[in-house]
Amino acid sequence: MLTTTQKEAFRKIKEKVRAEDGGLGAKQRGDFYYRMSKILKDELEGLDDLVRLMNDIPESYLEKIDFQTAALAAMVLAEHLVEKIAPVKIDSSAQGRHHATRRYQINMGKISLPDLSNITATLRVDYDPDETEITLFDRLSQTLFSLNHLINEAAFVPRRYTAEEFNKIALPVIKSKKNYRIFGPESIVGVPPENFSLNGLDGVENGALDSKLKEDFRTIRNRLSNEIDHVK
Repeated sequence: MLTTTQKEAFRKIKEKVRAEDGGLGAKQRGDFYYRMSKILKDELEGLDDLVRLMNDIPESYLEKIDFQTAALAAMVLAEHLVEKIAPVKIDSSAQGRHHATRRYQINMGKISLPDLSNITATLRVDYDPDETEITLFDRLSQTLFSLNHLINEAAFVPRRYTAEEFNKIALPVIKSKKNYRIFGPESIVGVPPENFSLNGLDGVENGALDSKLKEDFRTIRNRLSNEIDHVK
């Protein structure tokens, strides 16, 4: 998004490089910040388009995208945005009425009293929030719930792949990890035929694992047969 020249300008400003040493003067900094703010505005307004692209582009076309790096950057961006808007805490009554509480810290300046050279006062303000504040607080609460759910789901609810998808998408990631080991099956859904084999999965290179799965399937099949006979 930013050019090398623009990144270099930010570096010089941060390091307080003087104009005579190649830095930006006061007017140049003002013009630069104005142009960068327009870029920021345009990029933020395009976030909805990014979500639309992720939802509508088929998964097979997204394989080359580094979503992990993007997710890390997006989480930092989300933290900055929430900090900027400073969402108000909203409580709801049983009658459906919303109540907002916001606090402000005010530096009262210097006063001529011992040990009280600087005083900071915290004020609390209660009020009825507007619809924008209610929508924002509800969405933030929903996002926190969704993220917690996704973290738990990632640990306990595996994503489902076809053999082809596993070989093409998941397996390269697995093989890039140090000291990886494949265990299974932790669970089996359905009863495969007697000649079932894992030959379609390139990641299962150990024939013993294939044999173990077959034995597990035979056990399940026999147990189901016994249960059916018992019901009869």
